[in-house]
Amino acid sequence: MTSPSFKRAKHLQAEAAAVGFDWADPKEMLAKLEEELAELRSALNGGAAENEVEEELGDILFVLVNLARRLNLSIDQALNATSDKFERRFSYILTCLARKGLQPQQVGLQELESLWQEAKRLERRKP
Repeated sequence: MTSPSFKRAKHLQAEAAAVGFDWADPKEMLAKLEEELAELRSALNGGAAENEVEEELGDILFVLVNLARRLNLSIDQALNATSDKFERRFSYILTCLARKGLQPQQVGLQELESLWQEAKRLERRKP
């Protein structure tokens, strides 16, 4: 079920598109996403206030909802599929560490990332 904020964003974007305020090509939307990411990066690097960072993050989410709308994809399905993938890979990490008698807090981020990449490789090998 789509969150009310995602529904509202999609509705606003559809209204704008109906009167011609829309990108002709999804690639242009990717350029806008890159612009918004750069603004978030700048806000974080510049020590911006929390509300400024939140605004930049909101801009990114707005572009992503618009891109999903333009591609006629469900943002919910995309996010749920990615959450499922994350859950599988994170579970793999926890299982591997448990076999060694370790907790995630006992290893560094580098070890966690290494196990993540291993889980990713194993998933890609499965038919």
